[in-house]
Amino acid sequence: MAPLRILIIGCSIAGPTLASFLLLSDLPASEKPHVTILERSTSLRKQGQNIDVRGAGITIIRKLGLESEIRAHTTGEKGVQLVDHENRIWAAFPADRSGKTSTPTDDIEILRGRLAEICYRRSRSVSEEV
Repeated sequence: MAPLRILIIGCSIAGPTLASFLLLSDLPASEKPHVTILERSTSLRKQGQNIDVRGAGITIIRKLGLESEIRAHTTGEKGVQLVDHENRIWAAFPADRSGKTSTPTDDIEILRGRLAEICYRRSRSVSEEV
């Protein structure tokens, strides 16, 4: 049987991540799918908000071997404080470093565009290895 031909629409975070997992499957090289990613934009979009990686996201970046690279590119935010007009702290939400609780700021917070770029590069390297 010929390998599957798979078309993934969108080259942000999910598309390259899916492609990587498909190519990292336990199938023999001759049976691995041929994956094409189609993106409307002519280049990677580097804009976007912060993304907190938690729960299943941490499991995924570990399986892709990306945890250390993603940690190296986090925003470095240590938490959030709500203050009044005299700079008095009304509420404080430190970043969760344990992974056990959910706070407004997590240990792994990265800009969306940076995460997309890291996922894209990983999919390219996996593709070249196959």
